[in-house]
Amino acid sequence: MIHIGSCMPCQVARVAWWDALYEWPVTICFGLALAAVLGPLLVLLGLKYGLVSDWTERLVKDPWVREVIPIGHDRLTPAWFEEISRDPRVGYLLPRTRTLAATMDLISKNGDENQHQVNVELIPSGIGDPVLSADLAARLEIGKVVLSNSAARRLEVKTDARITGRIRRTIDNRTEVVELNLEVLGILSPGAAPFWKYYINRRTK
Repeated sequence: MIHIGSCMPCQVARVAWWDALYEWPVTICFGLALAAVLGPLLVLLGLKYGLVSDWTERLVKDPWVREVIPIGHDRLTPAWFEEISRDPRVGYLLPRTRTLAATMDLISKNGDENQHQVNVELIPSGIGDPVLSADLAARLEIGKVVLSNSAARRLEVKTDARITGRIRRTIDNRTEVVELNLEVLGILSPGAAPFWKYYINRRTK
């Protein structure tokens, strides 16, 4: 009789290893069967704790996903806004003008010849806006704007840059143009605001 003693786990592992090598076709089949079972499970776990978790977190935290925009162009009174703002389910409330009246051409000049232009959507903002940091919202004044990342890249500007805002309208077959000198107060992170947008102080005068 061979006395294995304390080396029994080593002996078992060694025998199993040599048996796997000897019966290599069976070992390969077992490996493929295990991979076929675990593969889809790993994919599902990856979706659950990866993609699905990211989507769920975005649905909960992303202000753009949670934003509620009324359909239509109703005329709402200040009293209506005060009543809605007192609702505990409302985190931030701000009136906005019509979409057609809330666009502007922004122009930046890098040197004498290089000029970049982009048409952006105006977003009124103020203290408490979840898209902006508390510091940006507090320093947002008339004449200063916060750009979305895509708009800043299109204009090729950075914080503290000077840009020109141009508004056009046509009245009685006459085109009127107004230009404003603006300062870039800040630039949002790539995921903070989609598309070409710029934020201004909600007080226009």
